[in-house]
Amino acid sequence: MLLAIAVFAWAALLGAGDVAAYTAVCVASGIALGADLTLPGALLAGVIQRAGHAGRGEGAYFGWWNFATKLNLALAAGLALPALQWFGYAPARAAMTR
Repeated sequence: MLLAIAVFAWAALLGAGDVAAYTAVCVASGIALGADLTLPGALLAGVIQRAGHAGRGEGAYFGWWNFATKLNLALAAGLALPALQWFGYAPARAAMTR
């Protein structure tokens, strides 16, 4: 996560023609995304093994893990979008002000 933050904070300073720097941002953010997608599952596998449920409980662990991540995304959209509407954001008006 710290790598992703550092990469995207630095990306804000890029200008037109910064091809090498943009490539570095793409590579570093790809590494950060790969780690973000890979490490939680690997850590959960270690937790399952330490709990003594290896070979019989992995499906339940990973099922609940996926349920929690999808619930997180659903709640984010389900709370953020109504909040934007409540604060008066309207996409059509935002596009006209540009």
